[in-house]
Amino acid sequence: GGKGIYPKLGILSVAAYAEKTAGIDAKLLDCPAMGMDYPELGRTLAADKPDLVAISTLTFNLIDTFKVIRTVRENSPTSRICVGGQHVNLYPEETLGLEGVDFVIAGEGERSFAQLVQALDAGASDDQLAAIQGLGFKRNGRIRLNTNLDKIPDLDALPFPARHLIDMGQYSHLIGKGKRFATLQSSRGCPAACLFCDIRLTKFRQRSPDSVLEEVRMLADQGFDD
Repeated sequence: GGKGIYPKLGILSVAAYAEKTAGIDAKLLDCPAMGMDYPELGRTLAADKPDLVAISTLTFNLIDTFKVIRTVRENSPTSRICVGGQHVNLYPEETLGLEGVDFVIAGEGERSFAQLVQALDAGASDDQLAAIQGLGFKRNGRIRLNTNLDKIPDLDALPFPARHLIDMGQYSHLIGKGKRFATLQSSRGCPAACLFCDIRLTKFRQRSPDSVLEEVRMLADQGFDD
């Protein structure tokens, strides 16, 4: 984009939590940053055959998400597909109804996604799946949705985003003056209630100054100067 390409902190945070608590072997493909087209994505999926593919989507890139789902289905048909992100928060049933989608997670996804991985490892009984906050799944052609969404009360309890899964040298922004660029998130939600904004639906929480400083220092030690 014109203003640059930013690391996807949401899905990096989900990956970090799942690595830490569910012991997954994660791989993250940020196709726009990597310059990866659909045929190359297909070849990567065919080689890796992932057990579970997690996709984060907004409403305005839903058509790209359709294409990714189709690419997964064509190249790694045994993979399960889980979709999360702001579009799912607004339209969970509609997203779960899309062809090829096995699971959706609405709400904040760190704990719910890790619990989904653990449930799948344990055989994924209906009771296990139904207990996961924000999870939607299909049974016998019917949609089942847990409308109780997870909200992480203590952001300091989350591990830092799994930046080791991506090449941070691929990211930049328009007014960047430094050589290496990183972003971080010091809070979630918003105390205002602007009608045009979806973030007003999320309660405002902030990380402690110590936690934010620890992440800044870690990034500085890794050579980030922007």
